[in-house]
Amino acid sequence: MAPQSKSSAAKPNARRVRKRKARTEVSSSESSSSESEDEKSSSSSSSEDGIEKADQKQGKVSHQQQESFSSFYLRKVTSELADDLDKVRQSSDFNDRSLPMLIHALKQGESIFGKDEVARIVRER
Repeated sequence: MAPQSKSSAAKPNARRVRKRKARTEVSSSESSSSESEDEKSSSSSSSEDGIEKADQKQGKVSHQQQESFSSFYLRKVTSELADDLDKVRQSSDFNDRSLPMLIHALKQGESIFGKDEVARIVRER
């Protein structure tokens, strides 16, 4: 009985993945729906215009947002890791070349945040 339940447990996961792909493909490529072709073209053009406008707005402030986020992120990380950073700085193999490497390593954590998350964090501060 146990092998059957394992195989049946694996099958629903595979089915779910297939269903998700099918839904994504259907929703993006299916042309028959309740909307007429005119409604589709007008709604897609208006959504494209909205996306372009949002991109333009983000393009103007994204550098400012990124700088603000970088500053906030580094302050937060250094305050959270203060004890560990002190231990690293006091170690015998820490030298003048180690500090830029440490800063670079801390900054790499910023890359896990997307543009939307960066914008939200900057707004909430």
